[in-house]
Amino acid sequence: MKLLCVGEAFVDQYFIGTTTRVSPECPIPVVRVESTLRLPGGAANVNANLAGWGVEVHSITAPAGIKNRLMVGDYQLARWDEYDSCPPFSQINLNSLPYSTEFDAVVISDYGKGFFDSLSLDWLERLQDHPFFIDTKGDPLRWQNFSNTTFFPNAKEFTQYREAYNSLASVVYKRGADGMEYLVKGQPTYFEKARSTRPVSVIGAGDTVLSAFVFNYLQYGNVRSALAFASAAAAAAVSRSYTTAPALAEVESYLAHEMKEA
Repeated sequence: MKLLCVGEAFVDQYFIGTTTRVSPECPIPVVRVESTLRLPGGAANVNANLAGWGVEVHSITAPAGIKNRLMVGDYQLARWDEYDSCPPFSQINLNSLPYSTEFDAVVISDYGKGFFDSLSLDWLERLQDHPFFIDTKGDPLRWQNFSNTTFFPNAKEFTQYREAYNSLASVVYKRGADGMEYLVKGQPTYFEKARSTRPVSVIGAGDTVLSAFVFNYLQYGNVRSALAFASAAAAAAVSRSYTTAPALAEVESYLAHEMKEA
């Protein structure tokens, strides 16, 4: 499998510590930071998930900032972002970009930080004969010139652009603890329940769902199978406090447990 991943990449940075007292200045814990962890986020997390499952991934990404999180145990006490924007696609040297008809699909990770300008869509239209899998924070109709597309909105994004998503032919509606639905022109076609009722953290889970669906669907061409695999991958991802790219064996163990329970 050979994929092109295009999008905005973050650094998920964690300051991990302990606390034993409350600040005398205001009612907040005083944290002693003991370690720092830096992990790939956004498009970089999509890349890490797919590469971890043996996919050959070619990336066109732009740095979109650092998301800093202060952690005590499994609890996130604070988050502060650095930069929170990225240079537009138009600043890339187009001659340096990979262009090949050998890609099996194109995966888009659009966090709305400024990377996807009009030039990016014009350039990507050269690959529109390939299936596109698009996770975007913005209006999905921006991508309406790409005919073979599957979109991955979460509940907030679906609500904001409900009319647009209800007009599209292939939508994986990520509903968090309420599972996932596959919609065709707004009509639910398949439903997949969530496999984790008590997530430790949802950081990066949407990236994992996108990666897992693409990985399974391109192998088997079956939406129901891809939804089940994506749900299992999400369960593995939310079982940890930090951004994670679950191993294939771990995802398969969630699937096997579900089959046994059934």
